[in-house]
Amino acid sequence: MIAGSLILIGAGVIHLGVTSDVLRVTLGLLTMLTGFEILYAAVESSILVAGLLALTNLGLGIVGSYLMIAGSIPLETEEDAERAGHLDSRSISRWVLILFLLQERVSSFVGGVYPCFWR
Repeated sequence: MIAGSLILIGAGVIHLGVTSDVLRVTLGLLTMLTGFEILYAAVESSILVAGLLALTNLGLGIVGSYLMIAGSIPLETEEDAERAGHLDSRSISRWVLILFLLQERVSSFVGGVYPCFWR
């Protein structure tokens, strides 16, 4: 358990060291945080701590998705102001990917902490 968590933390650090893309940085931080959660779960078994770590995961995912979307939106021109209600397929696919990743993180966390939900 300790070796696996240290491998995850190391993989997250390496991931953070080789990229500067917002999505990849967010995934690197989530990987590091997952390794820390596994390491900390061996020490502390409190439900409150598990809930706070889950909130940290969700907060990091939301901030990462906001930064990714905010960085891809160009400054608005007059032509863009006319088409204010139009969504392009790129932004929709990014939001779908973000929601899928968040759903996977939450379901893996709930399945690990509360295995009675997945019987």
